[in-house]
Amino acid sequence: MVRPHTSVKTVRLVIHWVMVCCLTFARSYAEDGIDESVRLSPIVEMAKPVPGLVRWSTEIGNSAGPIQVSQSLVFVGTNASRNRGPDRGLMEVLNLADGARVGSVEHLRLPRRENDLPGQAIRSRAVVTEDGDAYYISNRGELVSIDINHTEDFEPSWRFDMIGELGVHKRDASDIGNPVCSPAAFEDLIFSLTGHGRPIDPPGLPPLTRDAPSMVAVDRTSGRVRWTGAIPTENILIGQWGSPLVTPSNGQAAVIFPCGDGSLYGFAAKTGKLLWSIDCNASDRTPWTSTARGSRCFFDSKPVVMNGVLYIGMSQGVEGAPTVAPPVVAVDLRAEFGSDQPKILWRHEDPKLGAVCGDLSAESSHIWGVSQTGSLFMLDAITGQLRSQSKFGTGGALFSSPVILEKHILVNSDEELLVFSNRTPLRCLFRYRFLETLENPPHVSGSNVLVTTRGHVWCLDLKNVLTGPRASESPLAASKR
Repeated sequence: MVRPHTSVKTVRLVIHWVMVCCLTFARSYAEDGIDESVRLSPIVEMAKPVPGLVRWSTEIGNSAGPIQVSQSLVFVGTNASRNRGPDRGLMEVLNLADGARVGSVEHLRLPRRENDLPGQAIRSRAVVTEDGDAYYISNRGELVSIDINHTEDFEPSWRFDMIGELGVHKRDASDIGNPVCSPAAFEDLIFSLTGHGRPIDPPGLPPLTRDAPSMVAVDRTSGRVRWTGAIPTENILIGQWGSPLVTPSNGQAAVIFPCGDGSLYGFAAKTGKLLWSIDCNASDRTPWTSTARGSRCFFDSKPVVMNGVLYIGMSQGVEGAPTVAPPVVAVDLRAEFGSDQPKILWRHEDPKLGAVCGDLSAESSHIWGVSQTGSLFMLDAITGQLRSQSKFGTGGALFSSPVILEKHILVNSDEELLVFSNRTPLRCLFRYRFLETLENPPHVSGSNVLVTTRGHVWCLDLKNVLTGPRASESPLAASKR
């Protein structure tokens, strides 16, 4: 009679510990604050995707940059890996129809790690002009032009070496994520931040060793410098990893640079005349010293403009927790009577959100963004007040940027592509789980959704992505049965 009693006791103990583990697991989710709609949303495992979802996938290196699509070609920066020779930067060009390789441009590594982190992709999004020229920043700090009308060789038309020609000290950000400027085009000019930053050695905050420009405008045809701009070099906190934007300002085309000192600078696009500058940090923010980070913030992203107002998120870099809550900032570019100086409309600061390293999205009367801590949020464009928020992860969203569609929102997080409904309160509809990390936001082109992971470029059918799995596959539906 002992054995049955012992067996029942053992079973009870097992059941007890299973319940404890389940409660602990559920409690960990609650402590992380992951939204219920995210936890209970249906999951599509991309190792076994539903029929009609994947149009193609192409193997690339184990690190990837943001995607650009133009003239039926897919541009993606990556690195050489997977037995493809020594480590180097690559700009891959694929056919949008089937993912076949059209060509690639190789860039050898710079000798010093702080200038060119090993294993990192080219994280510059190419800009492609109507006449078939593509421009991007290489891992070597070069502004590169390639003619996509001649895909048989894909040799660059020209390379402008910002280190050799301008004396730039290229400072990379981090081997967990290394943002690089994405250039902007206007008429016959290409604009870029140079990436000039502080050296790592000696430790702390040493003085800049070179008095190099922070902005450059280059002739699209010849690759020659048309004008440069400089900011006080001693004010640069670490490096400069934002991207410029060309937009109307005070009745003329202006190129706006988000710089490494936490200020925005507006230049006349054609002449290089400084039109204005504005410090986006609050007046009580403290400078960085040789021994500690202060509370000042800078930019890792590209501004977005809607109805004459510029919006951008700030950070203190991709490594380490920020010392303050980096703000999302709204800057009014509309000229007032008797003044050409933009003004700060509002700053939204939320310690729970943390920094915003990716680009914001503007839609209707709202500003959308993804925080470094893994939250999709929506702000009122006029007041900056938080209208809705959904926590979908605990990190892994360094350079995530929401893609706003009519009825849906696409967001990347670590190994998942999430689909939210475009309404409040925010609700996650379903998730697509990859076996590799998603380092960049998805890119929608026509009926395609392009996703880069650490190893592949995926082309998905947009309609099927938005339709998702059957409701019967939902954990929520299963719990109600």
